[in-house]
Amino acid sequence: MYPIELDSLRPEDAARLRSLVKTADFFALPAKMMKPVAQSWDFIHSVTVEDEGKVHTVQFHADAAPPELANLAKEVEERSPSAGRPKP
Repeated sequence: MYPIELDSLRPEDAARLRSLVKTADFFALPAKMMKPVAQSWDFIHSVTVEDEGKVHTVQFHADAAPPELANLAKEVEERSPSAGRPKP
């Protein structure tokens, strides 16, 4: 999990994340979006958004998610503390 406090970001970065949440219609998404037959290598992503007293979590396989959700997850991952570090 990569918690991101929007108030700590530059205003334009916070606006981008808010826009991605809105574009994905995040709070209307089902809690799980999984492939019908998952493989052992299928990573399960989990994104939780807290906004104005609402909390919603979506777990999904990348190739079972709509592109808007995948874009949001990618943006969050790129802002993680480990982003940009070489993989072991």
